[in-house]
Amino acid sequence: MIDRHFFTLPGTDLVDSVRNNEWSLSDFVNGVFDLIAFHVQNHGLTAIIVISVIAIILLLSLDATRHLTGLIVSNLIRAVISTGTNVAAFISLYVVKGTKDVFIAKLRHALRSIVRMFKEADHQ
Repeated sequence: MIDRHFFTLPGTDLVDSVRNNEWSLSDFVNGVFDLIAFHVQNHGLTAIIVISVIAIILLLSLDATRHLTGLIVSNLIRAVISTGTNVAAFISLYVVKGTKDVFIAKLRHALRSIVRMFKEADHQ
């Protein structure tokens, strides 16, 4: 059973106004926005993610908005993947650069040790 107080908004009762056909589109939209704001304040990021997924599903279910919503979602996913790829490339670049610098420093140290060893052998 659905809890009636879940849909109760400040100053109005959304369920009763819909049942009695005493609502306009602006009242309904304001009620939905109040409901969204309530859940975002109480649940934070989880509510934002769930509301976004519900909005995407609703927009994909309508024939008039399916193509545009699909384009927006695919471009958003492409942008996230591209950003992740760029971040991974820069991290690997800095790791390789740091490894190269350490390798060159170790190689110089080894070469100097070898040269010093040969110089000491020549003097004796």
